[in-house]
Amino acid sequence: MVPIFKVSSINGDGLDVLQKFLNVLPPTANSKELERLASNEHPLFQVDDVYTDVPDVGLVTCGIVKT
Repeated sequence: MVPIFKVSSINGDGLDVLQKFLNVLPPTANSKELERLASNEHPLFQVDDVYTDVPDVGLVTCGIVKT
């Protein structure tokens, strides 16, 4: 099972629930990796699909977070 979160990049609706979920996940990286991730490196998200016809949701992007 994979959780799906309805969030808005316009007004931030739903971001609090997503943040709470991410905060309870166990860490998977070691301390060196966490330091690297905390640096000023820009995030990279590979968009694989874009859906525009999702009822009551709007635009949905799907992809993979690379870094």
